[in-house]
Amino acid sequence: MAAKAPEAPPAAPAAASGSLSADDIRKQLLELVEDRTGYPQDMLDLNQHIEADLGIDSIKRVEIVGALIKALPASVTDGNSGLSDELNGQTTLQGMIDLVSGQGAVAAASNQ
Repeated sequence: MAAKAPEAPPAAPAAASGSLSADDIRKQLLELVEDRTGYPQDMLDLNQHIEADLGIDSIKRVEIVGALIKALPASVTDGNSGLSDELNGQTTLQGMIDLVSGQGAVAAASNQ
């Protein structure tokens, strides 16, 4: 019996185009949380505390943040070496979405 190959993380929907909406980020983040924790997406509330309410420990959080950063377009992550630390400092999933959405807006403004 052959060993199952690890699944690749889902690609960000807008990564190819470089544009990213808050809804794109939300979908990607919820997929990653579901994949890493087993929680169904419909059971996740974006405003729940990541550790206290969802029980996501620091190791899982680092995995989720790392996978999210890999899935983001370069226009959001380039030039922001502290994004990982900032995302890990957020207490809710909504905080993560807001932070990445803001980064995308900053990147778009600097490209004009």
